[in-house]
Amino acid sequence: MGISLLLMNAVHCSPAKLKMDPPRAPQSMLPLLRILTGSVALLAIGIWVAGNAQPVLSVNHYPLNFHMFAEHTHILSLSLSLSLSLSLSLSLSLSLPDARARTRTHTHAHTRNHVLAGAYGFGVLMTNGVLSNLVVFLVGQWGWSNASGASTVNTLSGTSYLSAFFTGALTDAYIGRAWTSIICQSLVMVCFFCATSILWVSRSLASAAALRIAFIVLLYTFMILSGPVLVSLTTFGADQLMSNEHKELYFKLVSITHTLAQLLATLVVTYVDEAGLWILGYWICTACAGLAAALIWVPAPHCRIYKVSKNALIRIAQVFVAAWRRRSLSDCNEGHIPNGCQESKCFSDPSIQRTSRANLMRFLDKAAVLSSTDPKLNEPNPWRICSVQQVEDLKTLLRVIPIGISFTFLTGTSALVTSLFEEQALVMDRQVTSWLILPAASLNFFSIAGALFIGFLNAFGGARWIGLLIRCCQGSRYDDSPSPLQMQGFGLVLCIIGTAFAAAVECWRLKTISEDGSLLSILWLVPQTLIIGASMHINVASSFDFFYREAPDELRMASNCILFLFHGCGNYVNSILVAAVTAITTRGGQKGWISSNLNEGHLDHFYWLYAFLLLVILCIHIAYASYYARTKKLQTLYRRFS
Repeated sequence: MGISLLLMNAVHCSPAKLKMDPPRAPQSMLPLLRILTGSVALLAIGIWVAGNAQPVLSVNHYPLNFHMFAEHTHILSLSLSLSLSLSLSLSLSLSLPDARARTRTHTHAHTRNHVLAGAYGFGVLMTNGVLSNLVVFLVGQWGWSNASGASTVNTLSGTSYLSAFFTGALTDAYIGRAWTSIICQSLVMVCFFCATSILWVSRSLASAAALRIAFIVLLYTFMILSGPVLVSLTTFGADQLMSNEHKELYFKLVSITHTLAQLLATLVVTYVDEAGLWILGYWICTACAGLAAALIWVPAPHCRIYKVSKNALIRIAQVFVAAWRRRSLSDCNEGHIPNGCQESKCFSDPSIQRTSRANLMRFLDKAAVLSSTDPKLNEPNPWRICSVQQVEDLKTLLRVIPIGISFTFLTGTSALVTSLFEEQALVMDRQVTSWLILPAASLNFFSIAGALFIGFLNAFGGARWIGLLIRCCQGSRYDDSPSPLQMQGFGLVLCIIGTAFAAAVECWRLKTISEDGSLLSILWLVPQTLIIGASMHINVASSFDFFYREAPDELRMASNCILFLFHGCGNYVNSILVAAVTAITTRGGQKGWISSNLNEGHLDHFYWLYAFLLLVILCIHIAYASYYARTKKLQTLYRRFS
């Protein structure tokens, strides 16, 4: 749920000035029909072959009519991959028009958006299908330790967000959204096919250490490529629409698609993995990667292509470089407006938001100070001299960045759901009823449910009640519209409650195990997962709302990329904290807090430590938010009376 909000806001906040081609005559939807018909036909042939072939390797039988799939897993997997490859090649060879027909049409924009939203959904399904149960696979199938499995999953998730950060800042200026989606998703499909093939072959070998290393490397490559695909694909779909109303509807469609894909990954792929059909689960993700690539390729020749403005991160780097080069100059006076030729051009552009000069970070002002040795040019080198507006925009962005610290730690908390919570579930009683055994990865479903509950609550006026609660705690007048900073603080409070509840449950579980050896029910993990999912939704929405309101127009895309960076760093913070705690608590031959056998460790101590860190972050957030609000009020008064 969080990544959908990240991606939608990254699209909505982009300030690029775009040029569009005029609309052309509508094109036929035969390419889409070809690929759907070809896929269905060839998949049917593949299933028929699998059902009549001899099993390659024998595996155990599993309930719910999985006998045929369990007996013929490898033949079925091969048939699925071949049918997917054939249908993709056939549809592309028949549907791609020649050079004269490669005109971008706009009358079928909604149909193309539905196709691109479907590609986005398959991309989310393949990503969550791998990550949701990966820690169970690494610990249960490969025998990794709990700490190593949790760190690997968190690092993989963080890699996706970091790649989205760097790509979101570079593709618009150099590659373009369409080609980024096409190239990266095609490479993702190849990586998935190779990784699943390696996993298939390694099961029949006695020693497959090298193949396992290659599998992990391919997973990292996949995560590096998946971030750019999701960012560019969402933006590419919104590019096809003209009105803000239609774009808003498209964002809702993407959000629904994202949630449904997460649910399918949590329920379907997770159950297949839980039944022991790991190969089939990965081939399902491979098929989703191929379908996503096909759904991008088919409408691409007919889509609208945007030409965007210069890179926002380069604009930021120019200020730092110019300030460093001119560090020996004296600071500019308050009443002096340096770099006059650039200022006249900057302030005459109505699309650029004019701000009052700030007294903070005055060392950056040197980037806009003219010296007697500067040549008089109509277009100065932006890496040597910048405009005052450019400097002030960067100052505004730097002032809002500390707010992202709380976002980082909240992201790290949400990473616990796909790592340590699942490892806890493996040593608990997962038999809910006589006919239902919950997989460990099903906790992701409850995290999504918590986010959806908060979303529906806000849709029906829940934010007013949250604002009332905040105002009552502050002892101030009631305001029915809480600020984004207040909502972030409320999200932190919820996260602290969820982490503390997790620590209490783990303490009770260890006590129960030591006393009578009975297993605690997995349902005790549901409340903490719901609370953390809800807190993540609140913090993601409020963080993007805050960054969108406060960031300058020209740097809003950069601010969204920075939030991607914070999101990725949260997973790395979790991995570093797990590694540090494991290294410290295992000194002298001790079992450690996060032991390979959780019944011999003290995972509750780790949760209490994390809750304490979140409490410290909450205090820092309250202090800086109060300081920022006072500074913002003074700047408003300055602009009013100046």
